[in-house]
Formats: sequence, structure tokens, C-alpha cells
Amino acid sequence: MEVHRTTTLRQLLAGISASLLFAGCSDSSAYVEYASLPTPAAVDAVESIAGPVKTVVDGASADESLIATPNDADSGIDQTAGNQPDTTAPTPKSSGVDEAAGRSMDQVVPAVAASSDQPEIALTSAETGVTRELPQALPTDQDSTEKDTASAPKEIKLLIPDKRFQTEGDQQAVRISYDDFDLLKVLNMEPVPVDAVGHFPEWLKNLHGKRVRLRGFMFPTFKATGLTGFSLARDNGICCFGRDPLIYDILEVDLAEGETTDYIEAKAFDVEGVFQIDPEADDTELFQLYRIEDARVLK
Repeated sequence: MEVHRTTTLRQLLAGISASLLFAGCSDSSAYVEYASLPTPAAVDAVESIAGPVKTVVDGASADESLIATPNDADSGIDQTAGNQPDTTAPTPKSSGVDEAAGRSMDQVVPAVAASSDQPEIALTSAETGVTRELPQALPTDQDSTEKDTASAPKEIKLLIPDKRFQTEGDQQAVRISYDDFDLLKVLNMEPVPVDAVGHFPEWLKNLHGKRVRLRGFMFPTFKATGLTGFSLARDNGICCFGRDPLIYDILEVDLAEGETTDYIEAKAFDVEGVFQIDPEADDTELFQLYRIEDARVLK
């Protein structure tokens, strides 16, 4: 029993010393002790084991009423003789002071301040060092304006004033491509008006009636064999219904008398025939601009 009481007493004195160490203040010449009043239950528990306890701190005798447990040391109550408890609210630990390290928290996390008239603020993370810039202004109607401008008709002007072609095969067919009658590339024409042919340069008009060779893709048909005609598209994106073709991206092919072909899927091939500038339109829209007749498929 004596050993148990001695061990308990030592633990109690160690707790008191730790409490006084954290609560003490040595800023002035006068020594001031800070301790919490023990609870009655704590006093009864100590006295039931070790009897009335007194301890000495820096040579001064401390009454048992000044005994404090480590958990009570944070209360900040001044128990020096004749002094009333300090009613001033303790400074919160989140006030910016690192009590354990003894330095201001301002040294750890820099404060961010900005005036309201600044166009942008750089926010920096103290841990990662990553800087983010706030946008200077909210999105405007500029995008809508640009879209409206893009949809406005372009100024029609001749971009390719002259062009030469090569011939191929026994019938000296003129090798052409879709770029040769692409009206956006030739005339900066977008959209295509019903009087588009009136703006054609001479070299393009001269293709009318000429035997030509043109490479393209077969637009899907309603049957697979015995075709006497079909639509020839610029690319297989059009053939697979990937987008709506422009008036000059697809043209009709009429095979020569006695000629037939089967459906050719997703494969480019040449067509040789007579190139016709043959517009079909109403008052506001073109439905057809080019076609090829008396044609045959070159596989």
C-alpha cells in the first residue's frame, strides 16, 4: 500500500509541475503562478490515498488548494494570494499565434489582401505554391457577335483567276477534283446564291461539256446491284451521313447507255464522263449545280 501511495503521489506532482510550467509567466520580476481550482472529487481522491498533500515550488510551499491537474491548466485562473480570477476571455488558439513554437502564425501562412479596384488577384497556396488567377471579367457577348458575323454572307471575289488541267486516258479526259469547283475556294462564296454560275471564272465555265475524270465515294443507294446512276460524294463522311453535303460536295452521275455498276461501299473510285454545269433552283435555293453524264465507273 505504501508503494502504491508513493507512485500516485509522484504522478500527481509531475502533473502539477507540467501545469505550472505551461501556465507560468516570467515576463516581469514578480513571479506569478497560474493554476486551476481542483474539483472536490479530485481532492477527495488524493486525500483518500495520500492524505493532505503539500508540495514546494521554487522553495515556496503551495497549499493543496493550488494543486492542479494538467487538464485544468488551460483555464488561465490566477490563484495567487488575494487575487480574484481573471475574467478576461483567453485568446483563442486560432488567433494567429503558434503557442508551442512561440512564433506568429503570420510567418507560416501569409495573409492575402487586395483592393477592390484591382483587375485580378493571384491566390497562392502556402503548401503547394500553385498560383491561380481570377478572371478579370465575366464572359461577354463577344462569342455571340462572332457567330453572327460568321453566318453573314461572305463577299464574293475571285480567288483563283486561272487554272490549267492535265488529261488522262484514251479519250483525253480532263483530270479534275472537287477543289476545282469548290465555290468557297474559287470565289469565296458562302452561302451559294441561286445566280452562282454568273460569277464563275472562264476556266470553270469551260469545263462544261468536257470529258472529265473525277474521284469520289458512292453515296448509299436503295439497291446494291444493277445501278444505272448514283450520287458521287466528295468524301466518305458524306457517304456515311456524317454531315450534310454542300451543293458542290455531291453531284449526280448518269451512266452511259448499257453501263451498270454495283454499290461500292466506303471506297474511293474514279468516274469518267461529261461534266455538266446544270443548276436547278427555285427563287431562294439551289438544289443542283453539277452533274456527270454518259459516264462509266473505273475500278
